Amino acid sequence: MFPGVIMHVLIVSQYFYPENFAINEIAYGLVNRGHKVTVLTGMPNYPAGHFKPGYGGLRVRREAINGASVIRVPILPRGRESFWLLALNYLSFAFLGSLLAPFIIRERPDVILVYQLSPLTVALPALALRLVKRIPIVLWIQDIWPESLIAVNAMTSSAAVAAIRRLAVFIYRRCRMILVQSPAYISPIRSLDANEDIRYLPNSASSYFRPMIASSDAPERQLLGKGFNVVFTGNIGSQQDPEIILAAAELLRNIPNIHWVIVGEGRLREWVANEIQKRHLSQTCHLVDWLAPERMPVLYALADALLVTLSPSCISGLTIPSKLQCYLACGRPIVGAVDGESKRIIDESGAGLATCSGNLQGLANAVLCLYGMSPQQRQSMGQAARTYYEEHFEWENLLRSLDAYLIEACECASSTEAPLSHERIPAK
Repeated sequence: MFPGVIMHVLIVSQYFYPENFAINEIAYGLVNRGHKVTVLTGMPNYPAGHFKPGYGGLRVRREAINGASVIRVPILPRGRESFWLLALNYLSFAFLGSLLAPFIIRERPDVILVYQLSPLTVALPALALRLVKRIPIVLWIQDIWPESLIAVNAMTSSAAVAAIRRLAVFIYRRCRMILVQSPAYISPIRSLDANEDIRYLPNSASSYFRPMIASSDAPERQLLGKGFNVVFTGNIGSQQDPEIILAAAELLRNIPNIHWVIVGEGRLREWVANEIQKRHLSQTCHLVDWLAPERMPVLYALADALLVTLSPSCISGLTIPSKLQCYLACGRPIVGAVDGESKRIIDESGAGLATCSGNLQGLANAVLCLYGMSPQQRQSMGQAARTYYEEHFEWENLLRSLDAYLIEACECASSTEAPLSHERIPAK
């Protein structure tokens, strides 16, 4: 048994296994630390836009996954390439989760952990439970609103932005503690005068993200070009600025040995595919379907550089894309067109070369510089990346910090909220 307090933790997240998000391993990690974990989530439909086989329908579904009790509420699927379907998907989880949570969460949890990707409304079911059962809430912000909406031009109305800010304040003030994945989030949240207890808790990477040596017959070799490969993975949307990747490929098209490999899904994937053909880049720019996360470390091992880009916006200097921790964990050189925290991490770690978001010539020059380096120089960058990961983002250290924050939130609960429902285990 692990020392400390044993809790019943309710995780509220719109996404959970078989969807691939970091909250999966967070839940399993808390289970392994001895806690009882319940997950309130939706029916899995990301990234395809339709329900995965065996899911869907209008009933609540209960299942057990790796020791966690998972309760799924019915939602509308997100679809593909439709803003309105996506909005309805978000709203359906917020509405049905809030409506059903007080009835389907049968045993009172000690604390609620809200894993807040987009949208902010994912926290509303937790607020409904707090109202009925007086449970402290810890909100872990992965995507800051309304800044994220403004960054992708999803919201241009000043009245709508003000309404989202009021919703953010409403939610923040009802949370016992706020955790942020980037230290740059702290200032804009604190400026709302919404919550005094804000802590920095960065993301980590799944345990399978580690330095590897790819076998000679690894199928991932077929996804790369013959030469120097710059690999981008993850969501392909406007916030990731795929335009700068294609434009850099155009600038360097006279060096056919440099290949750009884009792996993933997203709203702009079809646009990227069309642009590759339109710009006659098919010899050096390769678009690859989404890969299972467990295959990524092998692909990274075969890459000469891993690419991270963010579009110039109010959010680009604040956020730390979760792929950056995965890149660092795998010990490969990184090239980036990013601002703020992401650029600081690349520069500070010595893991690669970074220019500012939107700096096309800077990105092309950085790739050329890496291309001209010796394998030993790039290997040193990769080693620096792994060292920095172990010092700042190592999985077990972050899980221990999260555990401590959840316990603190329980112990700091006001006298109007019930005490911990599980026994205290004496520390060894």
